[in-house]
Amino acid sequence: MKNEELTYNSLPKISFKSIFKNKAWRHGFILILILVTFQTNSGNFATLTYSPAIMKSAGVTWNPELQTLSFPAVMILASFISMSCVEKFGRKPLISITFAGAILAHAVLGTTMLLQSQGSNTPGWLPVLAIVLYVFVYAGGISPMPYIIMAEMFNFQIRAKVMGCLVTYAWFMSFLQLASFTAVANFLGVYTVVYCYAGINLCGALTSLIFLPETKANTTILTYGFQAGWVSPMTKVLQSANSPSGYPLTDYEISWIASAICLAAMFGVSLFTYIVDKYGRRVAVLLTAALQAVSWILKLSSAHIGVLITARLLAGLGAGGCYNVVPMYVREISQD
Repeated sequence: MKNEELTYNSLPKISFKSIFKNKAWRHGFILILILVTFQTNSGNFATLTYSPAIMKSAGVTWNPELQTLSFPAVMILASFISMSCVEKFGRKPLISITFAGAILAHAVLGTTMLLQSQGSNTPGWLPVLAIVLYVFVYAGGISPMPYIIMAEMFNFQIRAKVMGCLVTYAWFMSFLQLASFTAVANFLGVYTVVYCYAGINLCGALTSLIFLPETKANTTILTYGFQAGWVSPMTKVLQSANSPSGYPLTDYEISWIASAICLAAMFGVSLFTYIVDKYGRRVAVLLTAALQAVSWILKLSSAHIGVLITARLLAGLGAGGCYNVVPMYVREISQD
């Protein structure tokens, strides 16, 4: 890695204009941009964050404590399975299969909600199974694979610039998804939004199967469910009469707590792209960990809405760096 970094420092700086003039780089950038669009609009943060509201629409009440334990457990299991399969089967089959699993999960969940809205009875375990299936395939393939692929697709000379741009875009799309979910769901119905997610995952599966090249070379797995999904089981608690904030938080306040991480992550990507170039990968990785630690300390110290939003903003800054720096760093050290 040191030899490669010395080589990189000796090379002339490449501008975005030069990157887009290169046909192969331009094609790769556009392809990953499309893939990230489908990934960030696949229902990931909305499903993780607003699962209590989604379950309520499906006629199911889910214990917040159980959800707090189940989501991370499912995501960790999916990550381990993904790590064991990614080198054997490749990136392309894995992301295609997980997109297909997300189609099934959202189709089942949307149909359950639609039947419930029409007065029909459906098994209570069915929407739970659908959400767990989506969390599994999201953590196992939809979430990590685009970042692994972009780290392997672009060479060392342009990787930081291209990944910084793509990850900023990904967080912006995630912010829009979280900020607009409640309003769109109230207007069109939650089941309509869930069906839209199924359609987006179908587009992602087709794009992966038809256009995505296989980039199998080195393995990196990145999961970030704890910070992103923390607000999901806490929504019911924060909006209850016994809210630790002192009063039940409104949907508007919850939407800001939920989306703050994505809003800050957009700026975190640019910040950590600069830190990587100025101080190196290792310093950037350590700083992402420090930001996460401070974020959790703030959450544990107070349930005031201002403190919670501040904690989520710090988590977002760290997340922007995590999704940008960690795949790049692991990709580079694995070559040695």
